[in-house]
Amino acid sequence: MPTFIYKYKMNNGKVRKGQMDADSYDEMRARLNRPSIIADSVYIKEKTAMDVQINLPSMEVVTPKDVSIFTRQFSTLLDAAIDLTKSFDILTREMDNKKFKKVLLDIKGKIESGTPISTAMKGYPKLFDDLYINMVGAGEQSGKLPLVFKRLAEYMEKSEEIKGKVKSAMTYPTIIAIVAVVMVFVMMTGVIPQFKSMFAEFGGKLPPPTMFLFNLSEFFKKYSIHMVVVIVGLVVAHLMLQKKSVKYRWILDLVALKVPIAGDITKKNAIARFARTMSTLLDSGVHLPEALMISSKTTGNILYEEAISEARDSVTAGQPLTTPLKEAKIFPGMVVQMIDAGQESGKTSDLLAKVADFYETEVDTAIEGLMAALEPIIMVVLGSVLGFIVIAMFMPILTMSSMVG
Repeated sequence: MPTFIYKYKMNNGKVRKGQMDADSYDEMRARLNRPSIIADSVYIKEKTAMDVQINLPSMEVVTPKDVSIFTRQFSTLLDAAIDLTKSFDILTREMDNKKFKKVLLDIKGKIESGTPISTAMKGYPKLFDDLYINMVGAGEQSGKLPLVFKRLAEYMEKSEEIKGKVKSAMTYPTIIAIVAVVMVFVMMTGVIPQFKSMFAEFGGKLPPPTMFLFNLSEFFKKYSIHMVVVIVGLVVAHLMLQKKSVKYRWILDLVALKVPIAGDITKKNAIARFARTMSTLLDSGVHLPEALMISSKTTGNILYEEAISEARDSVTAGQPLTTPLKEAKIFPGMVVQMIDAGQESGKTSDLLAKVADFYETEVDTAIEGLMAALEPIIMVVLGSVLGFIVIAMFMPILTMSSMVG
């Protein structure tokens, strides 16, 4: 990172000098909040041996929650009639995340040079997706940027809330399952072999459950490394195929829709995402074909993505939106009817928002019910496995005790 030596004249006529580390001239100028600085008054300091430092790569990441908080704060500032650049100054001044701060300063610098904010944000697609960029672009064209950022904030907060509920609901069962697997693995490879050696000294025929357990323990000890390699290989292959193979994704997503209970949650979640995204985009002034293209990517299921993409093609060709959605046979009749009523009344975004509210509530209820049922099921399975191990170990001991008696 170069060190800039700068000089500029203040409003009272005094000349101010200094130096600053920055990635570019624009960033240095933005951080000083002095767009009037001219290049002739700035030069890059040559580094000496004393200036050389070892820079470790930054471990900071910008999370969706960071972007959501920024969007909410930015919408509040714009709603208070504070201009764009001043809003960026206020938000970056005390920002702890240096990586995100650097991004926002770069966007601010581009805005000051005359670039629209939506175009400036396009340079960071990992932080600001198509939905975000298109909504901001629509807000710029309509002159409703504060309102658009407010809707974006509400959309992102709702999405984060749903993700948080799913993660929270899955945490306890996941921890229990991991502990159970580790416990069984330790018993199979460490504890049970000791019992096997002890029983071998006494001789005699072992009960079938005990023999089965000893054989299983031997298999674990002999092939444990192979099992780990196979599991890691399957996970890596799954991740690679999921990224590169559309057919593989299609099969997985089809299975996800067919699985009892969980499949129903997947369907409702996909519809809720589609409806919420469409409502937000249409309400912000994004045209229907563009809204369909963006919302198709937010469903999380390739079957719904393909169906919505086909609906977009049909709409572009002049057909009503409800016709291709009905033909897809994966959208409930209530959703199609609500969209049809919305198009006739000119309130499509409002009715889609109601659809989203309904299905988000359904998803929340379904997840709570599934987790409430899953916890006792996991405990029963875990108890059964451990109970079988204990019984299988004590059967030979009881047999030997009766023989001694």
